Amino acid sequence: MIVVPAAIVGVTSQAARDTVGATPGPLSAGFYLFAEGLTIISPLVMTCYAVLSIAGLRAALRTRGGTHRAHLWPVAVAGGALVGSGVAAFGSLYYSCVEVSPGEGIPGPYRAVPIVAVGVIAAGSATAIALRQRRREIWDAMGAVFE
Repeated sequence: MIVVPAAIVGVTSQAARDTVGATPGPLSAGFYLFAEGLTIISPLVMTCYAVLSIAGLRAALRTRGGTHRAHLWPVAVAGGALVGSGVAAFGSLYYSCVEVSPGEGIPGPYRAVPIVAVGVIAAGSATAIALRQRRREIWDAMGAVFE
């Protein structure tokens, strides 16, 4: 996730970096890289959080013990986390699809966010499929450290 924002900084004019980075001069590239890095990584982090929330919801629904109220609390927490991650993912992608002001267009780096996210998810999925088929012992050991 460092390479893509750094490449975006490389192809962005100094004037644009000064505007987005909120400070003109030599530090603007660093501020711009920080802003773009957060813009690109946010939907991916929220997707990971959503998957974790789904796993928590699944585990909560499988657990059938204790009182009815004790059973509903983990379901409510995992469900709330899933809703929160959905809202955050939507919010982090919103300005990749909608102009901030009518007629201004969507900046190139913001248009790249969904494309980069899909690319990272596709690469991760391809790696997971390859591991599951070719290196089953590694696939089976994933997550064992958390158990």
